[in-house]
Amino acid sequence: MTYGDVLFCNCTDPITSLARDIYRACLFAEREIWYETATRAIETRIREAASTSVSGTTLPTGIARGVVLFVGDGMGMSTLTAARILAGQRHGNPGEETQLAWESFPAVALARVSTRKRRSLFIFLLLFVFLENVARKTVALRASNLLR
Repeated sequence: MTYGDVLFCNCTDPITSLARDIYRACLFAEREIWYETATRAIETRIREAASTSVSGTTLPTGIARGVVLFVGDGMGMSTLTAARILAGQRHGNPGEETQLAWESFPAVALARVSTRKRRSLFIFLLLFVFLENVARKTVALRASNLLR
């Protein structure tokens, strides 16, 4: 059952059916707009990275230099969306289209650490995973090994 079905109750009434169809069409159109906007942003970043490479056609490779590591607690999707909207509205914009400062960096990687036990260890686990993975050149660690 979709959100549109819940909102308009799968009725056979012609007016309700028309309203449901209009709602679904608007929802689909809005979703497509956001998808196309994100796709264009990704393609723009790839073109910019390729244009700054030595050959002009390939993405730069090699060892990253000048890496900045931001560690934040409570930065889930809902919190970041609220921050984005607030920042945009403070500048007189609708908000959803606003980019946070770190979203405009040339390269960004996001990581999330989840623990089933002892949520207070979140920051410790995240820092440990980042720093140990750099030292050991590993891809991932299991949190269960750290909680013993």
